[in-house]
Amino acid sequence: MVNLQDIKKIDFSYFDSNGYIYPFEMIENSLELKNNELKCYMYCKVTNLSANGEVFLYLKVQDDELYFRTNYFANSTEYTKLSKNSEKSLSYKAIFGKDYLKLNCEYY
Repeated sequence: MVNLQDIKKIDFSYFDSNGYIYPFEMIENSLELKNNELKCYMYCKVTNLSANGEVFLYLKVQDDELYFRTNYFANSTEYTKLSKNSEKSLSYKAIFGKDYLKLNCEYY
């Protein structure tokens, strides 16, 4: 089971159907756990999204499953379930039609 308070670093990449890859990296010391939701400030390393390339990523655990949302894309007002890439992995994936997101967590 994922324990949000043990996460120390997050990164994710969004792959769109046109072949573009948007890699996001966590801004140091931006993790905030509140009301069973982990909020993280992220920036895109290769593009200029929403004026400055920065987004918020939110994670929550529900029924032993990890969910995410952002303030920018991919049903950003609703949580989307992440699927584990493998049982031993700390890597997750979500598919949105022809687009998909890969998320990696690093723990203490």
